[in-house]
Amino acid sequence: MEQHHGLKSQHLENAEALFGGPQGLLRSAAAAVAHAGADHPSGHPADPTEQEIRALARFGHDTGLILDAQAARCLIENSEFVGKGMEHLVVAPEGMNCVLKDYDPRVFDAETCEVFYKPAELLFEYLTDHILANHFFGDDIRLRGFCLDQSHLHVLLTQPFIEGRHPAWQEMVDLLEAQGLSHERQGSNQSRFWVDGGSAGRILVTDVHEDNVIVTAVRSAHPIDVHFSFPSRSARFGVLRNLGLWEQLTSSAPSPPP
Repeated sequence: MEQHHGLKSQHLENAEALFGGPQGLLRSAAAAVAHAGADHPSGHPADPTEQEIRALARFGHDTGLILDAQAARCLIENSEFVGKGMEHLVVAPEGMNCVLKDYDPRVFDAETCEVFYKPAELLFEYLTDHILANHFFGDDIRLRGFCLDQSHLHVLLTQPFIEGRHPAWQEMVDLLEAQGLSHERQGSNQSRFWVDGGSAGRILVTDVHEDNVIVTAVRSAHPIDVHFSFPSRSARFGVLRNLGLWEQLTSSAPSPPP
């Protein structure tokens, strides 16, 4: 994928080469936060996000992927605005056939002046959802780096731009089922589908609604920004191992050059 001058750096090239390419870098970032907090059976340990943020910041510093905050902000502000949701600020930088996603795990409530964490999302789940989306849906979500803005760590990702439209509900269900997914509850409007993980078993994909699916001119449905649901973090680990993804996550690698 073509890199924008605001994201391209020798450190990024070094890190991708060191960890086996862009997907290896994404997996290594997930590995950096995998055991940052206590592992409760629910997969949601007490106060885990702050520990994961610190672990991911250390990973960013160690790999040289902490970007200049002012340059990152300038790139975002000078790019075409695509949208802003609970998860991401999304822009389309000029000269890139992809969108840039700015993710801050924290949310500031202007009315109460409180900072809270985005619901049901630890950084490990967030990062491994992208790994699973790349695996199951042929996506190419890449980690581009991190920046610190007002002491908040932001994760910067790119995702290929898909030309198309958002479908109506029934069209979406029909297309996804024709592509091998199975609606969890036929006849309902629940945005949950099963995907066949082979020997890993069926895996539940959530947030599969009209705004998170793009249909191309050839009527191919592409899920974006979806999530994968597991009863526990250990179950997520098990699926990653079964799919051959976790071995790559836990493989050791030397520290990147300064």
